[in-house]
This record gives sequence, structure tokens and C-alpha cells, in this order.
Amino acid sequence: MNHRLPILPALLLLLQAVCTFPSSAQTADPEYWGNCWEQSLQGARNELRMNENAFLKFYYFELAGIDSLRGTFMRGAKSGKSPQQLIKSGEKSIIDLYGKFELTKASYPSSVNNYREDRAHRVMGLCDTGGCYNIGFEQGTLDGWNAYYGYNNNPGVNLFNITNITGGPAGPVTQAANDVLTSNPSYYNSQVGPNSSPDYQIFVKSGLQTDALVPSLTQVSPYGGLFSVMLGDSTQVNYGVAILSKTFKVKPGSTDFTYQYAVVLENPYSHTYYQQPFFEVVLLDQNGDTIPSCGTYFVVSSGGQAAGWNPVFVPPNGSIGGDTAYYKNWTVVSVPLKKYVGQCVTIVFETGDCGKGGHFGYAYVDATCSPLEILSSSKSFCGQKTVTLTGPPGFTNYIWSGPPGGIKSGNGTHIVTVDSAGIYSLVAIPVTGAACADTLSIRINDTAGPAPIPSFSAYSACVGQPVQFTNTSNPINGNGVKFYWDFYNLGIYQDSGVNASWTYNTAGVYDVKLYEYNHGCGADTVIKITVAPPPDVVINSPPSVCIGDSVTLTATITSSYTPDCYFKWNTGSTGNSITIAADTAKTYFYVITTCGCADTAYRNISVFKPSGVNACCDTTITAGDTVTIKAWGDFTYRWSPDTGVFCPACGFTPAQPFHSTVYTVAAVDENGCRSTGTVDIHVEPCDYYWVPDAFSPGQGDVNNYFEPKGWCMRTYNMYIFNRWGELIYHSNGIPWDGKYDGHFVPEDVYVCKIIITTWDYQQHSYVGKVTVLR
Repeated sequence: MNHRLPILPALLLLLQAVCTFPSSAQTADPEYWGNCWEQSLQGARNELRMNENAFLKFYYFELAGIDSLRGTFMRGAKSGKSPQQLIKSGEKSIIDLYGKFELTKASYPSSVNNYREDRAHRVMGLCDTGGCYNIGFEQGTLDGWNAYYGYNNNPGVNLFNITNITGGPAGPVTQAANDVLTSNPSYYNSQVGPNSSPDYQIFVKSGLQTDALVPSLTQVSPYGGLFSVMLGDSTQVNYGVAILSKTFKVKPGSTDFTYQYAVVLENPYSHTYYQQPFFEVVLLDQNGDTIPSCGTYFVVSSGGQAAGWNPVFVPPNGSIGGDTAYYKNWTVVSVPLKKYVGQCVTIVFETGDCGKGGHFGYAYVDATCSPLEILSSSKSFCGQKTVTLTGPPGFTNYIWSGPPGGIKSGNGTHIVTVDSAGIYSLVAIPVTGAACADTLSIRINDTAGPAPIPSFSAYSACVGQPVQFTNTSNPINGNGVKFYWDFYNLGIYQDSGVNASWTYNTAGVYDVKLYEYNHGCGADTVIKITVAPPPDVVINSPPSVCIGDSVTLTATITSSYTPDCYFKWNTGSTGNSITIAADTAKTYFYVITTCGCADTAYRNISVFKPSGVNACCDTTITAGDTVTIKAWGDFTYRWSPDTGVFCPACGFTPAQPFHSTVYTVAAVDENGCRSTGTVDIHVEPCDYYWVPDAFSPGQGDVNNYFEPKGWCMRTYNMYIFNRWGELIYHSNGIPWDGKYDGHFVPEDVYVCKIIITTWDYQQHSYVGKVTVLR
């Protein structure tokens, strides 16, 4: 650690410059940096006097093994760069590191020599002296773990402001840390509104569930185990913080602590570093200090733009969403704890929504204390040409070594093939870097005797249903014969029975390995099995029908399942579609679908009796009269025929039929059932009319015009002739005023011909005389 003296002067200068985090425009402004430097110099010196040693310690823990970053910092410090130059030249990693230091100081005070007993004990909890009880949630509960919720409110200060941490031992429950603050108006974001209640921040997950936002992300770790835990309330927001911790005693058989995580962080583009959603893992020693190098992982949402992360769109929901989240799929991290045997260490997982209450952060975690080891297809060469060595999965890099030329293939991966006896070593480097590497070794002997011949069979199966593996190895029994099953071919044995079964949580094609050991000789074999998703059948049909109507039900496969599917209905019918007549008050159907995997769908169809419509009233009218036809009830209506009906869609409506008509009203009730009623209107003909035989045009106010009379008359067509047969007047429905060519005609007798159309559209012809009087 002889670097500390040359680093210290530059580090002092650097931290003085961290008085604020400028905008991009300010970063490019030399005057800003000069003013900032002068104004903050004294305050920064005071801060450094309190935190200098703590930050140096934290700095070395974080940067151990990261030679490139340490070298960059040292070169900048030795060159005498000013704080402005260091920041402008891209020393963002150091700035981020100091932000992480501030968060660690706030969350774990004893890690930075600023101990506060109440906060530290609430995080660390009581030590599980028995070791790793329920470390991987294998009890299906949170028993042995501590669960907390908190409040992450940051109005714009340059530190993480996490308060109101509340919780304790979770006990044998599947959900914990009910965050009551998210439904308290004093704490939730008023633009978002309260969260649903209860609002648990810690959940045990199992089975086939996938993430609500990222369907390709399983909620249970794919690296074995039936349970994982979700931290955070998914895509809900409102300043929520979830903390899960466990303190356990490190024993000789549990020195290889491995945890797995998957993270989803919404990325608010306008938030500062300290306001962004975050995920953190911290491993503390018995004093509450961070275990160096491998004991921490921290990321804020903007860090999701790094390699290994993927973007996903967050659909808008009111005033939130409509932006991007970043997610990291399941990642394995190993923390060597050989130096801590006999000590109680604490693992802490923490997630937080953004410090402004409008963006979410959550994660899934799992853990194990199982010792790391190299698995071999045989402990000895027993006549076989090669032996397969398998290291623990999930590490970033694998460096193998052994007898010269002994490694034939696979170096750099967790599985290698060797052809020589001897000692083989593996340096497994996790994502946290070389300083966290673990070195494993195995001896492969050379023994006479035949190797066993492992073999087995299995049928393809479905997600969530046990796959049965039948062992057909030779030998299959006897003293010294042992079997080990690796259902993912990852180098992790999950079963040691002669025959085995395993349930897969996700669909896919899996390599399954069976290893057989017989008196020092071993061999393995691998077969592929296909695990199919359930067919996920649904029944499509109208939700209700009316008695007497026919209804068609169709079974549809909604998943991406491709094999041929067979259907059987509770009616006895086969095929994906049936048509039935509704004849009961309620009908219940189900269909069983078999596509290699089976699924059952159910459908209730409500069957309604039509309410019946009342219609009236039958009557007799004379052509040309108007009558009101009526229908009533809680219906929609339609009259037919609609000729002469003033409002065909009305219950009560005037009608003027000119011939006898039976009106039918089709009524539909609130359930969509149809009924009909009729109204019979008998129409008597109307043919009464009369024609005056004289009139006196231009002689006063009475009898000035000539035309036919009568209430049955719709219109008329009239012709007037003089005694010589000359047509002197013609009109269609207009009376004669006694004029011809603009002058009154003389007194005389004139001939008229009138064609009269009555209200029932019947035509009547009249020929007669009319006298013009003077």
C-alpha cells in the first residue's frame, strides 16, 4: 500500500472540486470552475479533515484489482493536474466513486468510521451461528432474513438521502416490509398518487413467473433453486426503498459465498446521479466494515447503458412512464470468505426508487453458501481417452492450468477436456474482477479398470411439470456405484439418486448430464430434452346468448407452442370449435387441450330469456288518417314496414298507412335478446269528393274559385274547356280563378275534366259542367 502518499495530495485537491456536479454547459466554462474553486476551498478542506482517511480506505477497497483505473488516477495526480483539469480530462470514474462513498457513508456508517449504533444494528441483525440457514430461500419463506423499507427523497442535494428505515426479522413469511409511507400524503408524490395498500417491498418468488416489464426475465434464478426474492414493488414508484439483509457465521464448509441478481432500473434522463433509482449489494464483516473489493456492487440507472444491460420501453401511465428502463439479466458473483471463517458477516441487498418519487428501481436476488469445486466426469483415467472438468458457472473468466499438453479444449470456459492424469487448477474470476478470483484444483489419477457406462432417457415435458429421468447405466447398482445429476449441465449437481425428476421453470432445450462413479472410475453423458411452454388455451365466444340462439365456442392457443394440438370438450365434441343451441338459464363449458403438454380452459356463458315486448293497438282508420302505434318496455325498437311510420326507432310513434298494414316491432332488451310484437291497422278506403256546378269569379270574397272538394282528396289534375272545345285552363292542384289569358271569361257554361287522387292513391275521373256567373 505504498501508493498512499503520492495519491493523497491529488486526492485532496480532487475532493475540493467536488463541491457540486455541474451541467454540461458549466463543465465547458473555465470561469465556472474558477469561481467554484475559490468559493468552496475552505469548506472542502474542513470536509477532508473529517473524511480523508475514510475515503482513502474506501477507495482502495473499491479499486483493488482495477489497475487501469488506479493507474489513470495516479498518473493524473503525479502530473500535478488541477481539480479542473482532472475532471475535464475524464476522471468521471473518480467522481462517481466519491458519490458511492457518500451513499455507503449514509447507509453503513461503521464502514467509514462514522458509527451510529442504531442504524448499523438494524441493518446487520442477529447472527445465524448455525451458518447458511435459508440463505437461498429454499424454505420458500424469508425466515432468517431481515426486511426493511425506507424513504429516498432527494430534492437536489449531492448525496443519497435515505430516511425512515423501518423493519426487522421477517420470519417465515413470503412477503415483508409493508411500506406504509407510499399511501401517506406526507410522503408520496402528489403527481403520482398513493400506491396500492399493502405495499410490500420484499417478496419470495417461485414457479413460472416472469417480470411484469421484461417478459424474458425470469423472477427465479435459472441457475438452480426453486425460489428467489424480489426487492422493490415492481414498477410502482413513490420514493420506495427495499433492504434485505442476513448475518451468518462463516464456517469452513461455507467459505464460497455466491449471490445472483437481476436488476430493472427506470432511467430518468433529467435526474442527477444522487436522484436516480439504484441497486446495491454490500457484504460487511463482523465490525460492520465493507469486505474489501468483492464485498460491494452499486449501480444507478444511468449505469444501465454499460455492456451487459438492455433497454426496455416503459409504457406511459398517467404522469409517469413513457421513457426507458435498463435491465440486467441474472448475473452470478462469488465472494471468497476464507479469511472470515469464524466471523459473522452480513449480506445486504438494497434497491431504491428515484429521489424525486416518479421512477422505479427493483431487483431479484438469490444466494448460496455451497462450496465451489471442480467437477470431473471421472476421478481417474480408467481406459477412457478424455475426462471432462467442469468449473462453477457464472464467472466472467476461467483460467485453467495442468500437466503440459493435458488440456485439449475449452480453456477460457468453465468446461475443459483433458487427456492426462495430474493436478489441474482453475482461477475463476467473477464480474467483480481479479481481486475476487478463487483458485480451485483437482487431481485426476490413472487407474486400471473399465470406466462405467452412464446412460439415461427422458421424455420431453412441459414447464411446471416434473420431467422423469430413467437411469439405464451399466453398472446401475452395487457397492461404490454413485450417480449425480446436473439438470442444466452447468457443473452443479442437483440430485444423487439412481433415477431422478426435475421441474423446469422456463421453456427451452436443456442439456442434462448424468455422472456415474464406480470405485474411482467415472464417466458422464449428456442428452438434450425439450421443455415446452404450456399451450395456454382460451375459449372465445360471446359472453351471453339468448335462449334458442346458437353460439359458437372456439378454443385458441395463445402461446407460441407449435406441435399439433388435440381438443376435447365437456360436451364430448372434439376439434377446436363447437356450436350449440342455448336452452338453459346458464351454460358452463371447458375444453382440455393436449399438445404434448395439457391445458384446460373454462368458459361461462350466460343464457337469457327474452323479456317480451308489449305492442298495441289494433284499430280501423280511414285512408289518410294518422294513428299512433305503441310498444313499451326496456328495449331498443325497430318498426317494419317503416313506410308511413314517422319514427321507426321509437316505442310510441305516429303512422299513416294508406292500406291495411300489420306493423311488426322488433325489440332488443338489455341482454341483447330479441322479441317481437304486432299492431294491425285496418284502412278503409276514402273516395268521397264533390264538384261545384257554378262559381262567380271576381264578384266578392265568396265563391271566387273553382275546384273539387272533399277530405279524401290528396290532389287533382283539372282541365277547363269553353263551349267550342278550346282548353282555357289547366292546373295540378291549383283552383281556377275564372280567367283566361289574364282576363275574366264571360258568363257561360264551361266543361271541366278533373282527375282526382285520393289519400289511398286511388284515381277517380270526373267530367261535368260549371257555370260562370256574373
